[in-house]
Amino acid sequence: MPPMPVTTVFARSDRALERVVLEVRQEQWDEPVPGWFQTRDPTGRRPTLREVIGYHASDEAWVPDMLAGRTIEQAPARADGAVARRLRRAG
Repeated sequence: MPPMPVTTVFARSDRALERVVLEVRQEQWDEPVPGWFQTRDPTGRRPTLREVIGYHASDEAWVPDMLAGRTIEQAPARADGAVARRLRRAG
């Protein structure tokens, strides 16, 4: 079986995450993630589910441009955290 194209992997993983996110109840968005969830925060503060999904959305927003061969400099509007900021406000 030939390897799956990276664009297909990205699209499938994106749809899988979307199915999970759609199952999140409103009251769960501002709960801190479980203690086993590893972060890089030196204070030990646990982010909320909303923050984690916001970070992911911000990181993921520029991936289609990268898969299309653009550099991050060519896609600054997507790589500047705008998606995460909108998600935080949507709360």
